[in-house]
Parts: sequence; structure tokens; C-alpha cells
Amino acid sequence: IIMEFIDGESLKSYVQKQDYLSEYNLVSFSLQICEVILYLHTLENPILYLDMKPDNIIVTSQGLKVVDFGSAIRACDACTYNNAMGTVGYAAPEQYKGMALDERADIYGIGMVMYYMATKTIFAQKDRIKNIDEKDII
Repeated sequence: IIMEFIDGESLKSYVQKQDYLSEYNLVSFSLQICEVILYLHTLENPILYLDMKPDNIIVTSQGLKVVDFGSAIRACDACTYNNAMGTVGYAAPEQYKGMALDERADIYGIGMVMYYMATKTIFAQKDRIKNIDEKDII
């Protein structure tokens, strides 16, 4: 097995070291993540990533890199794939209910990563999402 060495730190570690993530970085990081997922979803045989979380995103001097494709599957196999996968707090609810998966599961994961970047907290699905503009969250 040959793997690329990526000089950087996880997005989780990066966010935790900051007092807050600037609006510029939040938008820039979000767009970079979206570009990766758009690329995967628009391949001739689309790929669903299915494990979007800050631990799987590396912040480098050149930008973000998404790593750990261990949960990724081809979109054409998603309707017959019955294994629960993903990380609690980031994975779409349908990933745990044995429902057919599609690109929306990755979009949900992006939203949860954006929520984490803005609040430094993980969203628990049983909780109500608070307004991220409230000062006690940031």
C-alpha cells in the first residue's frame, strides 16, 4: 500500500485551536469541501463519501484535503447497501435506518461539518439546532 504523506492537521484540531473560525475561513473551507463532494458526485460512476467529519479533513498550506474513503461506495450500489456507516453527529439519519442512500447523505454531512466549524460543537440529532449567531455557542 502506498499512501501520500499530507503535511497538515485535522480540521477538528485546527478548529479547536482557534478562538473562533473567521467568516472567510468558514466560507473558504466549506467551498473546498463542496468542491470535493461535487467532483465525487459528478463522476461517470458517482461516489458517495458517507463519512464527512472534521477528523477526515486535513488543513494544509495548500488548502483542505479529504481523506479516509473507507466508507465510500458507488452511488449505483447505495440502494442495496444495508450496513450502518458514518459517524454519529455527522452522518445523515438515513445512514442508520437502513434506508436507500444518495447524494443527500453527503450534503447532510457537509452541513454538520459547517455547523461544527461555526460552533465548535457536534450536533446531536436529538437536540434542537440553536441559532449559531447566539454568543453563548461560539
